[in-house]
Amino acid sequence: MYKLRITADDFGATKSINKAVEVLHQKGILNYAALMVQGKEVNNALDIIKRNKNLKVGLHFTITDEISLSNSKSISDKRRNLYSRKNLLLRIFLKRINKIEIHNELSKQVDFFEENNINLNFINGHQHSHTLPLVRDIIINFAKQKNIYLRSISQDYRIERSLKTNLYNLLKFFFY
Repeated sequence: MYKLRITADDFGATKSINKAVEVLHQKGILNYAALMVQGKEVNNALDIIKRNKNLKVGLHFTITDEISLSNSKSISDKRRNLYSRKNLLLRIFLKRINKIEIHNELSKQVDFFEENNINLNFINGHQHSHTLPLVRDIIINFAKQKNIYLRSISQDYRIERSLKTNLYNLLKFFFY
């Protein structure tokens, strides 16, 4: 028998998202939430987690548009702001991203769960950045080592023979 997983992303980002997660969970509609540990309302989310013991929480791995927990130079600016989705993609394409720094950011975000006594049930990614081949490979290896379930990791970014198709796929990712 299969169990349907209904997951809310961006948990911890805003109070309205957090409230929706709690209400939907208490009504039996939602059973999983993906936590943005750098979200502006993460403390409010932590209170909700404590009140709702059956809510399964995972990491909404955030490598764009928030504050870096690892202060890594290749994935964030001087003020620790993680690059936008577009800039991340460009930096990956230009080989200006240090793989170790992605791993370090992932480790810091996972550490947040342990520091706050939250059982980590899965990992997915903010803005689907976890499906980019460079990021995906790091997350897959990390998850295998830690025995953590990955959600939605199979998006395909293969190179096609057609330049038109490749440009279309690139633009689709940029303007998702």
